[in-house]
Amino acid sequence: MWSGPRAAVIASGVLSLGACVAASPTPPASRIPASEASTPPPTASSPASSDAAGLRVRVEVSTAGVAVNGRAASSDRAALKATLEEVDGAAIDVQARSDAPAALVLAALTVDAGPHVTRRLLSWQDVRLDVSEHHSPSTTELGQAVPASIFSWHSGGTTQLWSVSTGPTVTNLGPFEPGDAQAEPAAISNLTNACAATGCRIVAELREEGLLDALRAWQHVIAAVGPRLGLEVKAPPPPPPPNLERRAFGHLPPELIQRVIRLGFGRFKSCYEGGLARDPKLEGRVSVRFVIERDGTVHNSTDSGSDIPDTAVRDCVVHEFLGFKFPAPETGIVTVVYPIMLAPG
Repeated sequence: MWSGPRAAVIASGVLSLGACVAASPTPPASRIPASEASTPPPTASSPASSDAAGLRVRVEVSTAGVAVNGRAASSDRAALKATLEEVDGAAIDVQARSDAPAALVLAALTVDAGPHVTRRLLSWQDVRLDVSEHHSPSTTELGQAVPASIFSWHSGGTTQLWSVSTGPTVTNLGPFEPGDAQAEPAAISNLTNACAATGCRIVAELREEGLLDALRAWQHVIAAVGPRLGLEVKAPPPPPPPNLERRAFGHLPPELIQRVIRLGFGRFKSCYEGGLARDPKLEGRVSVRFVIERDGTVHNSTDSGSDIPDTAVRDCVVHEFLGFKFPAPETGIVTVVYPIMLAPG
């Protein structure tokens, strides 16, 4: 997702001061069990546990196009999304022929197929990968250990690895271009250490160019790190429109922004507790607009249409966003609008 002065990354969250904190990066909000927060993501060596919850959907990719369960489907991303959402299956089995176009394989791996899909399995030449699906919203108890998320995306001419863990703590694990034999041992070591405590999940932003080689490289890395590392594949963001000034355009993966804020929800707790002391039934939305500067710091955090009646809570939450720190965006600033629903537990 791109953003600049005329666009915003839209994310959302739900903060409840009962026993849990719940975050839902994309509306509408809903909740899933807290087990997501303590169970390592599925990997290529994981048992096919999700298949028991539903049927596999077979997606065949070739030079002729895409077929879903044996029937020809449109290669257009929007149309393919609609087709996959209509099919009842917890796993998508992507079978790509050796000469399959990379664009179609990437679409089959990344197009949103709905919350019922928990994993995708890819078979393409010598690549055999189990790609986990991650569907926020999720619910976790305050202070509970949460698996780290590792984000890999192309920035400033190189592919960087960033770890986001409880705190939130954002750590640069260094540059790693998939397939770089010299950088791979260090990447494997860093990922092994990052995943040791609670497991982790790589969110890799991959492009059509060199897709097969990149998947081969990630397959090798995952095998080396072991079952505590899972993989999720994302397509790159669309280019900005022609009328957007390039110098102001910036990019950070929306999932990374959501993860950093979700793991920092504890900083909003005292804001809301003060409001509950004045009104035990206090609830409402605090919508915050802020700018991530070129160095990753937050600037100009302001209210963006909040409806919570306690202005002190609103102002406190808006102020707390100034304390977040993100990786430096690629090429420019990023404008974010993040609504948080506050409700008594």
